[in-house]
Amino acid sequence: YFRMQALREKVRDAVITDVTRNAPFVNARHILVTTEAEANTALTALQNGESFASLAAAVSTDQSAQSGGELGWGAVTGFVKPFADAVRDAEIGALVGPVQTDFGWHILQVRAREEREQTDTEFEQSLNTAFDQYLTDLRAADTTNVQVFDTWADNVPNEPIFAPSL
Repeated sequence: YFRMQALREKVRDAVITDVTRNAPFVNARHILVTTEAEANTALTALQNGESFASLAAAVSTDQSAQSGGELGWGAVTGFVKPFADAVRDAEIGALVGPVQTDFGWHILQVRAREEREQTDTEFEQSLNTAFDQYLTDLRAADTTNVQVFDTWADNVPNEPIFAPSL
């Protein structure tokens, strides 16, 4: 496992060379709901003057509902792709959505955006995200023939192995 992780990191670092230490950060808030219809209803309520914080507290399924949907400052690269694309491109202050992700449907608002230097953890996450996207694109390309094998499952024991007691 550790050998494979080290090899993956080396390949990632050789392939992903365009990720910089600086990245866009956003101060955003959102409302997360289960369906597109619920998202549209929330968007309409906001457009009609409903308080974002009150509505988020009432209907959002995200843990940020407790703080009125506030996500605070975060690197754009730390969000899932559809959400990251939306917060990266959104006009400051505008209501955006519905945006669909694997988590559900979002109505979001970017309050501020600026370039910042990423921490080591954020930079590693940015590299991993870019590498995962590279692999996804490579697998989907018509010019490549990539096969994925789940050979790791063959190496998992059926029963736990216990070390002898001392």
